[in-house]
Amino acid sequence: SLSDKNVYDWSSEEEEPDGKARPIQVLVVKEDHTFELDEAALSRILLAEDVRDRDVVAVSAAVDWLGEAEEPLTGFSWRGGSERETTGIQIWSEVFLVDKPDGHKVAVLLMDTQGTFDSQSTLRDSATVFALSTMISSMQSLRFLVRDWSFPYEFPYGQEGGMTFLEKRLKISENQHEELQNVRKHIHSCFTNISCYLMPHPGLKVATNPNFDGRIKEIDKDFIENLEVLVPWLLSPANLDVKEINGS
Repeated sequence: SLSDKNVYDWSSEEEEPDGKARPIQVLVVKEDHTFELDEAALSRILLAEDVRDRDVVAVSAAVDWLGEAEEPLTGFSWRGGSERETTGIQIWSEVFLVDKPDGHKVAVLLMDTQGTFDSQSTLRDSATVFALSTMISSMQSLRFLVRDWSFPYEFPYGQEGGMTFLEKRLKISENQHEELQNVRKHIHSCFTNISCYLMPHPGLKVATNPNFDGRIKEIDKDFIENLEVLVPWLLSPANLDVKEINGS
């Protein structure tokens, strides 16, 4: 169930002194639009005794913890509204140890990155953060998550509808502009696997309530049902890609 935080029996010794894991800012965006890496914070996470010698799976996405129907959403900082929340790159202080189907134990690193093209970031800021998060994450596979999908009568929610939609969008045809063809060819050449998931809107109670705090009871049923499929698709041990550099 979505309320189980240890569905895959993830465990870690690395927690904060008060016993609670939390997001750690490792890439800081300064007022003059330069970037600063907090090497000490990053080393503290990656060089922990149970992590330092293991293969790493880096998941670059916002991950939050869903509790019972009446419990608020916890995890990385988030809020509704039109203004940005995350800046730079944050890493969850708890590194999860996961047994792959072949018995190989890997360290799963969760990252949250700022969005792109907000009102305070330059194009260079957005491109830099996106490039860094892409290089850090285990990006042998590229997965598109299309949120608030409004046309299930054309392409149904989920992976099957998403793959049909993606194939149509990435199809190369002779009458396309050369630039559009090159972008599609480049995407296919950079990633081993490309997939897509179409996610429904979570509902008006979520979108229009300024006090929404993530309680499941206020989220539309279609969204919850697809979330129960999406999370294992992204994070089940069989689907986790170990980070590779130059193919190894």
